[in-house]
Amino acid sequence: MNAHNKVFIVNKDGFSLPGWPQETTYRIQQNASIADIDGDDTLDVVVRDRGWGTSDHFLYAWNHRGELFPGFPVEAPLTTNQPKTPTLFDFNGDGTADILFNKENELVIIDHTGTPLPGWPVRLKNRPRHYQLASLTGNDSIQILVQINSCDSLYILNPDGTFFMEPVHLHIEDHFLSIFSAADVDRDGIAEIFAGMYKLGIFPPEEYAVALFSPFHGILPGWPQYFSTEYISQPCSWADLTGDGQLEIIWADYTGHLYTYLSDGTPLPGFPVKPTGSRESGVDPVIGDIDGDVDLEIFVDNNLAFNDSSHYHVYHHTGEEVSWSPLVTPAITGFKCPALGDIDKDGSVEMALCIEDPYDWNVYLWVFTIPSVPFVPERFPWPMHAHDPQHTFWYDFQENSYNSVTKPAIHHAEKFRLFANYPNPFNPATTIRYSLPEASHVTLNIYDITGRLVEQLVNQHIPAGYHTVTWDASSYSSGVYIARLKAGSSIKTQKMVLMK
Repeated sequence: MNAHNKVFIVNKDGFSLPGWPQETTYRIQQNASIADIDGDDTLDVVVRDRGWGTSDHFLYAWNHRGELFPGFPVEAPLTTNQPKTPTLFDFNGDGTADILFNKENELVIIDHTGTPLPGWPVRLKNRPRHYQLASLTGNDSIQILVQINSCDSLYILNPDGTFFMEPVHLHIEDHFLSIFSAADVDRDGIAEIFAGMYKLGIFPPEEYAVALFSPFHGILPGWPQYFSTEYISQPCSWADLTGDGQLEIIWADYTGHLYTYLSDGTPLPGFPVKPTGSRESGVDPVIGDIDGDVDLEIFVDNNLAFNDSSHYHVYHHTGEEVSWSPLVTPAITGFKCPALGDIDKDGSVEMALCIEDPYDWNVYLWVFTIPSVPFVPERFPWPMHAHDPQHTFWYDFQENSYNSVTKPAIHHAEKFRLFANYPNPFNPATTIRYSLPEASHVTLNIYDITGRLVEQLVNQHIPAGYHTVTWDASSYSSGVYIARLKAGSSIKTQKMVLMK
């Protein structure tokens, strides 16, 4: 828990652990991130502060005893007050978590000594507004998806700091990108991207749109959807509410409406809902089986509807409010959703809330227990803000990996496929994806319209899974080309158009 410029670690009885609290130079606005960053099998704490009226921002890392790691604090300057909570993940595969954070027009990954990893920092055209982890290949790998200010394109980076592909444009008519989220909706191993967009030229916005995109094929069928209210400004949450094996999209907009949508662009029955007296809702809704009936419930905070209290509303997946909702606490939450887990290891669910009094700025930690409701990780697919303590926003990051940097559950390819290349038409490069249900000797050849072989991209033994190849056609003339993929005795072809 953080309060003003102090970071606390308390036990289940509410008492501070030895070595805590620790102080920062400036006020802390974001949550702390937690993982083992030095490989000693204990959890470490990473936070950043925010200097009001100054570009000074600092990143801090402590071990579980409250000892600051050598090399910290690390300067993380910003000329605007838009620091993001650090993301912790094992980017270089050495078994310990690294630290991803934003600076002015840069993304940086450092280790526990404060040293940048090779290939980092990466310079961007503007300040990063939001970033998260996802897999766009289906293999045991991840990408970093980055939204920058004043841009409707999404930049996608590899863990080594190189660009995974050309920027993905998230744009619909006169609507401008506000926020994005990504998850593997159809469970094929390739993440889809959900984008919230507001209408240009109107402030406050009177209309917003949302859409589901494939990073390789553009907008998906059933989208976009338009709403005559103010915009969505925070990432969404994801969960399989219907039990059909696909993920639903859950978000709250700036007027307090809670939405749940299927991947085909249709709302779940019973939604949207709006809590009584609601004015604003906070960050990504928390989702879990809070009543022990196996079905999932959704939490949404009613942030500024009341001057002296916060009202947490909880809804069944049918849109009906649970019997004890809303949960009312004094003071306001400051756009912080609850966290669900088993704090005292008794097998039952606890719910932690951090609230702030707007009059005296005191910060309070509330913890509620829900007796007889078991905490089963699989039934809590989005148990806290950003999905996990590492702040990845990644649905497939292994559930409740609180003590490790465990690799996510990657979905294996079930059949031999050659996906449509993206972009298409293209100039000069395009990305070709394919999937193998089992390891095979693979050839991927490019032919012109006359059947002449112009280039061989792959000719080797390839393991099972999803794979990506980029064809740079800079030296070829405009026209129609055919990609021919062969694995064993199976063959697939795909028509591509080079347009210069």
